[in-house]
Amino acid sequence: EIHERLVGSEMCIRDRCMINGVRLAAAFFLYRLLSDFVNKKRAFASAVLYLAVLTVLYYIPQILPNLAAYVIAMAAVYIVLIVGDFKKIRLKAFLCITFFALRWLAVGSVSQLMMLINQMTTTLMNNIEIFMTNIPAIIAMFVATEILEVVLCMLFIGFSVKMFLKVYKNACEELTVKEFIMLVLPMLAQVVGYQSVINYYDLYDKAMKAGVIEPVYEFNYTLLAFYLISYGAILVFLMLYQELKKMQENNKEQEILEAQIGNLKNHIDTAMKSYAEIRAMRHDMANHLMVLNELIESGRNEAAEEYSSKLNEMIIQTQSDVKSGNPVTDIVIGEYKDKCIKTGIDFTYDFHYPEKGVVDAFDMSIVLFNALQNACEAAQKTPHGYVSLKAFRKKNAYIIEITNSCAGRITVEPGKLPATDKDNAQAHGYGLKNIKRIAEKYYGGINIEPADDTFKLNIMMMLE
Repeated sequence: EIHERLVGSEMCIRDRCMINGVRLAAAFFLYRLLSDFVNKKRAFASAVLYLAVLTVLYYIPQILPNLAAYVIAMAAVYIVLIVGDFKKIRLKAFLCITFFALRWLAVGSVSQLMMLINQMTTTLMNNIEIFMTNIPAIIAMFVATEILEVVLCMLFIGFSVKMFLKVYKNACEELTVKEFIMLVLPMLAQVVGYQSVINYYDLYDKAMKAGVIEPVYEFNYTLLAFYLISYGAILVFLMLYQELKKMQENNKEQEILEAQIGNLKNHIDTAMKSYAEIRAMRHDMANHLMVLNELIESGRNEAAEEYSSKLNEMIIQTQSDVKSGNPVTDIVIGEYKDKCIKTGIDFTYDFHYPEKGVVDAFDMSIVLFNALQNACEAAQKTPHGYVSLKAFRKKNAYIIEITNSCAGRITVEPGKLPATDKDNAQAHGYGLKNIKRIAEKYYGGINIEPADDTFKLNIMMMLE
């Protein structure tokens, strides 16, 4: 009896240590998951609250089932995520439900795996004499299995979070209602399936202890397979979703690119008309001068002045003060220069189209079109807006440098493009992608240098 009490006391202590260990690990990996989507302070506060809520609910008299306790904990996490920041509320809800499902599946998988391990260790202990009479040896075996269970839980939860972060790539995008429903339903189905299995398992355990049925070890194998397949189903579903998103983005980029090419064709037509008018004017210039001389010689000074004024207006209309070395880039730069002047933005440029090289005029115009559009829109949000466009050649590298004022410092994660701050994020944010794609076409790339109230974009293209 004394031995049984000692063992029972030791098992109670180890159970508490195991539960607290798993809870701490879950809180850490919750922070790890959320920190990729929200700022680290908010992620840390969410993880601490999650740990606190579960700890309080564990040590007070049990009045709620486990499922309800974890639902309350994740609801508290969601409240912390949205208080003071109502952006991406569906994405944050999806993250909470995802962690809830992954954590439950991880613990469920480990529990069934440990059932099988315990069956083997029990058989082993019954066949070894030292475990039949030596209480410290029995306790040591129990402690070892408990430590193994905690370690496996940590590994399973950590692996789940790591795989989720690896598969899910839309950290900066809010989910649409349809996307939210599509992603959440499989998670909830796994949780409901898990809870249903637990309910049947409790009935099975009670019937087995009452001697109504014999132990069926195959049941543990079935449960373990269920949990592992559920893991795989969630990850495969997320991978398919990412492939779908990638296809949608590619189609959207292609649509935007085609629209920009259409606009550039209109610019080219405008430029060609201007050059045709200039050529026509040069062709008729001798006639204009002859008429003007005849008016002056005949003493019709007022008519000569009026004719000269109209001729001057015609010349001004066909002239462009932007001389970049290419008619298409003249039009693009001139257009955004005029827009900046009208909105009170200081616009300066020192841009010269590369004389020698293989850069297509269409590609160059798309780069300038997108870069200047982003720069002008950002500069409009500042009290003293400015946009600066420069271009220079360094050996075989042609470098375009665009600097503009912006409202605050723009956060740019390493290896990623900055997220758009426009309301409809899914319909925007393709400008930099198109710039990057064209730069890479010419074996170059882009570099972003954010600073306080300033944004600088460097675009490099190799000419030879």
